[in-house]
Amino acid sequence: MPGNQFAVADAAMDIESGRAFLVQEARAITAKAIAGQEFVPDDAARMEMAGLVARENSQKAVDRLFAIRGATGLFETGNFERYYRDVRMGTLHATSTPDLVREEVGKHIFGIPLNVQPRWA
Repeated sequence: MPGNQFAVADAAMDIESGRAFLVQEARAITAKAIAGQEFVPDDAARMEMAGLVARENSQKAVDRLFAIRGATGLFETGNFERYYRDVRMGTLHATSTPDLVREEVGKHIFGIPLNVQPRWA
């Protein structure tokens, strides 16, 4: 059925696009470190964006694959249950929840200090 092929293709594209952004930013940061250049707030914002895109794309990919795998994917006897759980945890970590990352990146783009009060200024 082409629906399954489409879902797998979309999942692969989600994973690869997230990975590409993350690797691009990691290489840029590494190059700066090797060159002895200063790490600036823009670098942190780009790494946070890349990390969030990679986590959210991975979650979308697992959701797509779960939809074609069905409920048997949640049985602990297979590897899929672990992938599903691990990907979910990536967006639940206290310091990298999607809303927190978006808040920090948005503040950076607008030039708002991260510690400004009230938080949603």
